[in-house]
Amino acid sequence: MKIGEFYSVVCRIFALNFANCPSEEIFNEIKKNSNWVIKNNNEANLTGSKLYKESLEVKNLEEIKEDFLNLKKYFNAEFFFEGDKKRLEGLYRVCKFEPNLKLSDVDSITSQLSFLSSVLQLKADKKIEEILGVFLSSYFLPYSKKLYPLLQKEAKTKFYRSMGYLFEDFSEGIEKIFNIRVVPR
Repeated sequence: MKIGEFYSVVCRIFALNFANCPSEEIFNEIKKNSNWVIKNNNEANLTGSKLYKESLEVKNLEEIKEDFLNLKKYFNAEFFFEGDKKRLEGLYRVCKFEPNLKLSDVDSITSQLSFLSSVLQLKADKKIEEILGVFLSSYFLPYSKKLYPLLQKEAKTKFYRSMGYLFEDFSEGIEKIFNIRVVPR
């Protein structure tokens, strides 16, 4: 599997976890392999992987569902960046990407991860690299740098706290792999 394809799959995993609380069925499937998909020695990955494994020992999903509802406001970029909804609509329109609005808002982290997943699956060329660079530096990474510390701090369950640490590791990995300079916002 190519690195773009691998990161595309990881994008979809995060997108699902930020769109909804896992269902009982999905949570039971996750429990079958309690290891996170990315393993490295970064502090955020080690902390997140440990919390993730511990979070799967939960018997009742009610606490995780409640935590999701409390954190949901952070899952839209407009919480942090006024005007991102309109700007992202424009970018998606130019790129002919249609976010699943039944699942989440245009500016949601889920829509952004879905877009990133789609772009990472495309054959790299100058145009794709340009789109990826603009999207990562102007939208995704500035948003992720606001989101993951809040999840780490505000989440009441190990599941969403782990998502904060694992998302930090993922975001920093994307930033390094693509050598992105984040636009300050």
